Amino acid sequence: VMGQDVLAAFNGDELLGCSILRLPDSPEEPDVKERLEREWEECSQDFAKVSNERFGIYSETQDRCTPNNDHVYLVALAVKPEAQGLGAGRALIEATSAVAENHPTAKSVVLDTENPSNVAIYEHCGYKVIAEDTLADLPVWFLERPNKS
Repeated sequence: VMGQDVLAAFNGDELLGCSILRLPDSPEEPDVKERLEREWEECSQDFAKVSNERFGIYSETQDRCTPNNDHVYLVALAVKPEAQGLGAGRALIEATSAVAENHPTAKSVVLDTENPSNVAIYEHCGYKVIAEDTLADLPVWFLERPNKS
């Protein structure tokens, strides 16, 4: 998806959840980058000023709170409500860790969450909180799981 990798969890033919990853060496194809920039310019004209400011603040916060080493960034993870608690989320988390372990330069997996209940879930899966911040009065936690090797 737009230069990012997608992992999916299935039960037979049924999609239970998916995650989006950004690898350290994700290629930025010039035509894709130009299209994204053009689309962002068009979209940003439609966004309220507050939305643009919030996105800028998020980007600055993410830059400040994430490690400067090569890492896999878990951009998003979603599991259907009816599939929660059945192991799909953990399978996606473990698959993400396997991607990082097998990547030639990645040292860890990094993610952020605004949901406090997610912090405990990620900690149970081996992640450690590396930074906490707020984004427009919304708490945000940054977590990292170092590769085992």
